[in-house]
Amino acid sequence: MSKDNMLLGYARGKVGSLVFARRLGQQVTRAYNAKPKDAATKAQVEQRVRIANVVAMYRAIKAVANHSFEGATGGQTSYNLFVQSNLTNNDVVLTKEAAALGACVIAPYLVSRGTLPSVIVSGMGADAVTNISVGNLSISGSTTVSEFAAALVDNNSGLQYGDQLTYLSLLQQTDSNTGYPVVTAQIYEVTLLRDDTTPLRSYMPEVATTVRNGLLAHGALIGLGGFCWIVSRKNADGSLSVSTQRIILTSQDVAAQYSGATAVTRAIGSYGFNADQILVPDSSGQTGSTSGGGGTTVAPSVSSVSIGGTTLVAGSTNGVPVASGSVRVVINGSGLSSVDAVSVKINGTAYAMSIDGSPTATQVAGTITTQSTITATSVGIVIGGSQLYSWNKANAGGGSAGGGGME
Repeated sequence: MSKDNMLLGYARGKVGSLVFARRLGQQVTRAYNAKPKDAATKAQVEQRVRIANVVAMYRAIKAVANHSFEGATGGQTSYNLFVQSNLTNNDVVLTKEAAALGACVIAPYLVSRGTLPSVIVSGMGADAVTNISVGNLSISGSTTVSEFAAALVDNNSGLQYGDQLTYLSLLQQTDSNTGYPVVTAQIYEVTLLRDDTTPLRSYMPEVATTVRNGLLAHGALIGLGGFCWIVSRKNADGSLSVSTQRIILTSQDVAAQYSGATAVTRAIGSYGFNADQILVPDSSGQTGSTSGGGGTTVAPSVSSVSIGGTTLVAGSTNGVPVASGSVRVVINGSGLSSVDAVSVKINGTAYAMSIDGSPTATQVAGTITTQSTITATSVGIVIGGSQLYSWNKANAGGGSAGGGGME
């Protein structure tokens, strides 16, 4: 119903099939659409599935991210800056269910951006070495903050007393209730003070303060995940300067499971969007497409699994022995031809599968590598970020996305 005085030329509201409004002092009219079309396009839904993990990572490390981006303008928040800095090059996607259940996958995201010299790191995981020189200092449990500070300031022109060194440690784990990956963040920091006689290891763990060839390096890994060092400085005007740093992964395995064409297709589909429904029919007169021509794309599903030559069968009262070293895994099902990443979870631990050749529609095979002999009491198959199959002694199950059970 229209409001105001239409006789005077001003009206607001709906009259029949028209909607009246005032904009910049002018009367405007538009047609009323009782059944608006869903505005979501493939690109919009794809952005939604990509932004989900970026937001989850921000929440996990916001204690750092809230202060680690210089140059905020126009009311920008740390959240805005973190998302903007990582969304464009983000390959990790989450399904609607995974996002709702708090899944988070560690990826090489930018965690700080500023004007201080970056801590340059070569190598990955336990082999990571920074460009921060410690001179002749040998760091032990008795090394003090002042000794550490002097070594860094004396041997690195970009560092000065009063600077802070922060070590961000991210541990990738699997939620035992949901089966999805989650992140635990730990933050360690030490200020480079000239007269602080406190033991350095009271602030910084050994993994973050190992010395290799006179350079600050990473120690033995404590688990799957990622890490980085960040330098920060409080300026005379109270502002904060930081170094630009990215997360360094200890392994690409988990991120690979949630990346790639298969993962994107599954994630988009979880929001009820069928990217293959288009207006123009293909040569066969059907909508949709596959790599082989016309027809509708089939979502992957798993019906049976064989590990080390033993097929997982419901009704067994014993665990399945898995030998140490290279172990062959054969997965049977449907819609498997486009699978490009598989994770085999044994007793809750994920092992990335090296796929043999090109999968067929009904089978994908490859090998996993174990460090010791295992008696498998539970097995899960994760494809495209979703667990499609689960087995635990007396029970076996399979199906499409979301069909697997809890481990």
